[in-house]
Amino acid sequence: MGNIEFSMALGIILLFIALIVNFVMTTIRRGGTDMIEIEHLKKDFGDHQVLRGVDLRVSEGEIFVIIGPPSGQGKSTLLRIIDTLEKPTSGDVRIQHDSLYTGGGVRITMRCAKRSAWSSRTPPQYFRDGL
Repeated sequence: MGNIEFSMALGIILLFIALIVNFVMTTIRRGGTDMIEIEHLKKDFGDHQVLRGVDLRVSEGEIFVIIGPPSGQGKSTLLRIIDTLEKPTSGDVRIQHDSLYTGGGVRITMRCAKRSAWSSRTPPQYFRDGL
């Protein structure tokens, strides 16, 4: 078998493996509960549009990584919006189906917490009730 035939056969095998992995991951993900749901999220800083209609779902137990080009592309802004440190221009973020934002405004309040409070509530309760 020549180099071209070997390369084509290897490419087909790798494509087949990728399709199987994609199918398995999709099947596993359907079984989990969506912990974080982001829909149509937009963020503008003046005339500069940082986030343009971001849609994202992170299921329970799923590990999700945000990577991308150098600064100024919206990675930190997205995390700051999820952490309620920034307000989105529009869109919604839900933690376990509880909306954090309505109409672009923050619906929750954050305040200092006593250390003992961390053990008695789940993370979605912090977002919903505030610290």
